[in-house]
Amino acid sequence: MTLANQNTATTSNVSLVDSYKIYTYIPNLIGYLRVFLSLLSFFIYESYPLTVIFIYSTSFVLDGLDGIAARRYNQCSRFGAVLDMVTDRFSTAALITILVKFYPSYTSYFILLNILDFVSHWFRMYVSLVVGTKSHKDVDWNRSYLLALYYTNRTFMAILCVGNEMFYVMLYACISIMKH
Repeated sequence: MTLANQNTATTSNVSLVDSYKIYTYIPNLIGYLRVFLSLLSFFIYESYPLTVIFIYSTSFVLDGLDGIAARRYNQCSRFGAVLDMVTDRFSTAALITILVKFYPSYTSYFILLNILDFVSHWFRMYVSLVVGTKSHKDVDWNRSYLLALYYTNRTFMAILCVGNEMFYVMLYACISIMKH
């Protein structure tokens, strides 16, 4: 093996090892905890509604903290962005699915909300990959004013996100607590 090949092989191995570090980034560890908390809450939703509300809300708060950790520790990654988005989608979708059980006459609306949530987020992520932006949050103000406002104004984003999630949590709380 020539010296050039040895350097290339060593560099490749270091790159491969370094790429696995992404899985242990602090924001991704927070993401794994969110997955666990979401799964736990959906296994106990019938028996322990107050615990579920606490766990789901904690997971939602951690959703904000993982982004802060990613920026603070310079650990932003595509893997983390996708983990975050997928965790958000399945958590919300699972809660909406639970709501269908409690509010069967609204099943069509809940299905539409799930479809809208999945399709809009998939579309945004896909477009960012095709266009080659660094993040799905990089939006041109000239192309989409509302989307740019959403991703650049943290207050606006927080109001919409918290409002959406709390609406679902409150629907769950109203019916599940009344049943107990």
